[in-house]
Parts: sequence; structure tokens; C-alpha cells
Amino acid sequence: MIQLVSKVSLSNKDAVPPLPLVTLEDHFLAPSFEDNPEIARLYNFFPSRTKYSLRDLSDARLANMDEGGVAVQVVSHGPGAGNADQCRAANDHLAAAIAKHPERLRGFATLSMGDADAAAKEFARCVRELGFVGALIENNTGGRHYGHEQFWPVFAMAQELDVPIYIHPAFPEGDFAEHLKGEYADVI
Repeated sequence: MIQLVSKVSLSNKDAVPPLPLVTLEDHFLAPSFEDNPEIARLYNFFPSRTKYSLRDLSDARLANMDEGGVAVQVVSHGPGAGNADQCRAANDHLAAAIAKHPERLRGFATLSMGDADAAAKEFARCVRELGFVGALIENNTGGRHYGHEQFWPVFAMAQELDVPIYIHPAFPEGDFAEHLKGEYADVI
């Protein structure tokens, strides 16, 4: 049973119907990413229970949603960008889960931003063929932020598709990570 969250009313006459709770910060970990050493390094910070729940797109997730009063989750792949094949497999994996529970789950595409033209094509496929409602990308790729022209095809595609891109905070990479590290030891 879904619990509706809001019963705001100025008066009985102006009663607003309860609003369903839709959440966006709901991640999963696709099997296609589990052999990626960079991704494994990120997920080793999580306790086993959390890692297990990130792999779960089944009825257990829905039960947790019900318990929290969540009507719909917009699910996206967790932190860590993979290559184009890993992203495509992750998107297909998410689409299969959404197909089982279309009234409860929606999807944000995961994109390999290293090749923006290929990422734009995958973005279009995810929205047009898989029914996704946008994309989630990290705030940098290889230490480069998205003001560079090389990334513009993805943003042009979002505009064409009329869907959002959620730019998610991520660990800094490349020269920027070294700059932020300063002279601190690796353990900090």
C-alpha cells in the first residue's frame, strides 16, 4: 500500500489532494559494472547490505518504497562511469526492471561521456526505445567539466528529446584531483 505524503489544505473547500512522493536519488549497480576495477573501488566503501540493495531492482525495492511512502522512483545507475558497452548493458538491465513495474519505476540513462556523440545516440535510444525520462551523468569526465564543446552533443540531444539531465556530484578526476589533493597523504 502506497502512503501518500501531503494533505495540505487551507480550508476544506480548498483541499489539495495528497501528493505522491517521487524520488530521484535512487541508484542501482548493474552487473555489467561489477568487474570494472574503478567501480569496485568506489563500492568497496559501502557495507555489504548496501551493495546488495544496490543490485536489487525487485520486489524488495518496492517493499522499501512502500515502507517509505514512495510512489515512484526515478532509478539511475550509481556513481562511476563505465564504457559505452557497460552503460548500454546497464540501461538495458534497468529497462527490464522497469518493464516489470512500470507504475512504480522510471529510469535515467547512464552515459559514457568520454565519447559524447556515442553518448548522445545512447541517450536517444534510452528515451525513445526504452522509455527513460532523462539521464544522470557525473559532474566531470576525466577531470573535464561540461562547458567544453566536446560534450555539447549530449546536451543538444536532451534539448531535442525535451528531457532533463541530472548532473550528479562525483569524485574529482585527473589533474583536478591532484590539485585538490594538495600535499596531504593518500590516507586523508
